[in-house]
Amino acid sequence: MQLVGLQQEIKMYQNKLVATLKSKGQVLREENGCFKLPFGSEYTIYLKNMESRKAVVSIDIDGEDVLDNKKLIIEANETLDFEGFMKGTVAENKFKFIQRTKNIEEHRGIHVDDGLIRIEFTFEKLEPITQEIIYTYPYRYWWNNPQPIIWYNTNETYTFEGSSENYNPKYDSQSTSYDPSAKGMSCSNNVSSYNINTVQDSSVFNEGITTKGAPINQNFSRGYTRELEDQSHTIILKLIGYNEKGLEVKSPTFTRERLVCNICGNKNISSSKYCSECGTYIS
Repeated sequence: MQLVGLQQEIKMYQNKLVATLKSKGQVLREENGCFKLPFGSEYTIYLKNMESRKAVVSIDIDGEDVLDNKKLIIEANETLDFEGFMKGTVAENKFKFIQRTKNIEEHRGIHVDDGLIRIEFTFEKLEPITQEIIYTYPYRYWWNNPQPIIWYNTNETYTFEGSSENYNPKYDSQSTSYDPSAKGMSCSNNVSSYNINTVQDSSVFNEGITTKGAPINQNFSRGYTRELEDQSHTIILKLIGYNEKGLEVKSPTFTRERLVCNICGNKNISSSKYCSECGTYIS
């Protein structure tokens, strides 16, 4: 696990990073970017880099940087279970979700991004790929072993067959470089990014905020990356301590747990929206 100083100029791009929350070592069930968690619970931020390049990540919770003005480096195809507030190169206290009581509001104030976890990330730039073409001579070889010569370009492939007398390639160089990120190549977006305005509105209840929990000792070391892409991407997760009926959440819901229909009692998989037995919407 590595980190990089904030003073480095960061350039952003692309979108293949998974971010979710865990409590008691288990992944929490996500509903439209929201995670229901009882007040007083501790949690971790689980990150998975699905790219073959390093990802550089910054994290803000309740509008505050929790990395002590640094950024995390997630290695290619690796995961990180980030446990708490960073000081220097050590995460010293767990993330703890508490209710924003009246006393807290009067002393600390109310922030528009209370309860929100903002994760901004970028990847290293793609390295150019060079395809080297080897020409075969003399002429006799062409007649006895006819094989096409191929020139590689970003969007097209050109072939040439026949004797060397008719040899007239479109490109004169014996090797061509191309960048997969150039025009004609597409990048897939495998991660949903949640906008603050689309998150469920729970403003009628006291919001929850994240504070320092139990002491921990998660160590990091300094690392380095290649030049980064030019565009950043953001995932926003929201912690809430109330359900849709306005009642406090008493226990977290994990992804492995089955959802019980309150009409017929059927147990459904955690990703279900409707009961597989009676068709009732599962809240």
